[in-house]
Amino acid sequence: MNVNEIARTLMESSKKHGLVNTLYRSYGNSIRVGMRYSEEVRNEGIDELMLSVRSYNALRRAGIVTVGTLIEIINDHGLSGIRNLGIKSCNEIKTKILAYGFEKLSENEKLEFFCHVAENNTKPRIERPERP
Repeated sequence: MNVNEIARTLMESSKKHGLVNTLYRSYGNSIRVGMRYSEEVRNEGIDELMLSVRSYNALRRAGIVTVGTLIEIINDHGLSGIRNLGIKSCNEIKTKILAYGFEKLSENEKLEFFCHVAENNTKPRIERPERP
């Protein structure tokens, strides 16, 4: 399978199973992803991410109120320095921000995203569709 075929398969799977489940089922925990977030998404409040109370309150107490600020912190030095954020909360935040940004992409941008994933990760464990 070439990169475009893998990307299309991943995209179809994400429509059925959701982005996070598709990525986890295909690549496991060691996946590397990158996404360009639009200015509109970056200006959204963190309340749009539908985080748990613990994660939301920890971010608010740290003065993080927009998705853009949260993205910068994740890219710069991570979330580990924020009080009351353990591994589980950090994983939740990263997962929610990825899924939120993905949902805001156009179909072509989603395909581009999956091409990037396929190019920058080892071969996925893609389940082949059953033949009729």
